[in-house]
Amino acid sequence: MVFRSRGVGFLSTVFTLGMAIAGLPTSYLLVRFSRKTVLQVGIALFSAGTVLTVIANGFSDMLIYRAATGIGEAMQLTVLLAIAANYFVNHRAAALGSVNFSFGVGAIVSPILGGALLSAYRSWRIPMVVFGFLGFLAIAVIALSVDPWFTESETATNERADRRGASTLVNRNTMLLTLMSLIGGLVIYGYLGMYPTFLREGLKYSPTTAGTVMSFYGLGALASIAGGWVGDHFSPRLVLSTTFFCAAALGYLLFHGSGAFVPQAILSFTWGLIVSG
Repeated sequence: MVFRSRGVGFLSTVFTLGMAIAGLPTSYLLVRFSRKTVLQVGIALFSAGTVLTVIANGFSDMLIYRAATGIGEAMQLTVLLAIAANYFVNHRAAALGSVNFSFGVGAIVSPILGGALLSAYRSWRIPMVVFGFLGFLAIAVIALSVDPWFTESETATNERADRRGASTLVNRNTMLLTLMSLIGGLVIYGYLGMYPTFLREGLKYSPTTAGTVMSFYGLGALASIAGGWVGDHFSPRLVLSTTFFCAAALGYLLFHGSGAFVPQAILSFTWGLIVSG
């Protein structure tokens, strides 16, 4: 299959539409099923969509499989954050940062591993199959090793901590944070979807080199736990406004700065540090 660059960019980012669609339904499922079950279903959808892309016959079915990965991603991420926030009540920021830290580790390993598989087998299908089956392996590990007392934990301390929250979704803070999340999602997933394409097609990087540059983003995201600490100790307004301003400057430099490997690696690392970390 050969798609034009615009089509490739849309395929790269359409899974964010799946994430948007799955957000509220995931909350509905969490009320009626265990977090462990919803987590496993989310991983299964993500992994199945990843593997099925290798048998896609055209743009339309590829689009469906990519959107399915977004639905699975929304489910598993929502549940992971709920588990972390509810179990580690006294250290929520660090717990949520730890989840993002784990994504940073994946962002380091997966581009390098994917680039190596792509270079070795000369087929984009091999990395997709390998990553998809790793997800099913994770489902088995969760089923055998994660107990309900950990995933379903609800404590009185947690209930007390939540009393200051708004009584309805229709309030200024929720609407502002929702808008900022929309912008943040556009920024982050625009980078994840389009930046690898820019490296390969715009700067003519090999798959392995492009993967190495992308892995520096994961290194920056490893600062997530420290980022949680910063968010706990300084004004959220100051932290968010500063990071959004820095993201704008970095976004420009990524696509309009030097095309050499070292500057791109530094910018990718800084992007992971500021935007994800």
